[in-house]
Amino acid sequence: MNVLKNRRKPDAWENGYNVIFLSINQTFTDTKLPEILPLVEIDEENLRKIFQEHNQLPLTRTATFEEAKIVAERLDFLSIRTRIIDDYSLSREPSRIRRIDFLDEELIITHFNSGKTERVSKKELSLVVCGFLYERRIHSIEERKKRQNKLKEASEFDNDRPLIDIYTKSNSIGYRIFPNGFDFSGLGIEKKRLATENLPMLLEKLSSCSSEVNLIDNYMRIYKLLRNIWDFEQSKNSIGWRRKGFGGFELESELLINNLNQFTKYSRLQWFLKNG
Repeated sequence: MNVLKNRRKPDAWENGYNVIFLSINQTFTDTKLPEILPLVEIDEENLRKIFQEHNQLPLTRTATFEEAKIVAERLDFLSIRTRIIDDYSLSREPSRIRRIDFLDEELIITHFNSGKTERVSKKELSLVVCGFLYERRIHSIEERKKRQNKLKEASEFDNDRPLIDIYTKSNSIGYRIFPNGFDFSGLGIEKKRLATENLPMLLEKLSSCSSEVNLIDNYMRIYKLLRNIWDFEQSKNSIGWRRKGFGGFELESELLINNLNQFTKYSRLQWFLKNG
């Protein structure tokens, strides 16, 4: 436990180690919670919810494997079964695809940029993970006065759109669908005019490819809880200084916030929990 005394929260860009909750043993009692809470990054109310609903989610993210191993061993002693998965394994983005054609025994998948096609057996399909991409842009203009920057103007733009990841049993990278730019012609005569109408049909056809395909659609319900460990990403872009009258200057910048990396980690985690 001495290693944990100087434990620090790893930065978003670092390759951290995630301690994932799997299950609780029959020997678990609430009296162990005071010993568990200092080890994790989730408050008691949400931790109880995870245990009660058996949500296999990250409990903490550490800077080193040694720290993660100590946390996992301590939790195991307290009747909590976990698994350690590093960020690199979870963060690689799936390959974006442009179209899926449904044959009797196979799918023909067309990749988005290259146009390359790939045949996948329907029996190989394992997971379909549904979520959304949330983006917020905050545009601001600051005045430079007396060697200090003062906010002059700010505007915000929020947007979210559906996101679908597809995994086979043997491929942990998977495939990603953004409805905008996706060709739904593979639905044949069932295709509708709007993407919002086609998406549910596409999900149904994918789910019915095999009895072994699992549809995971609870991201909307748990994404706020995930932010304790995998927060939304932020990046600030400086558009530049511009001259103002009477020798003054204004700084124009844009703050970008999105959940893409969080969803990717959650989506890939589902593959590891089932196949890895």
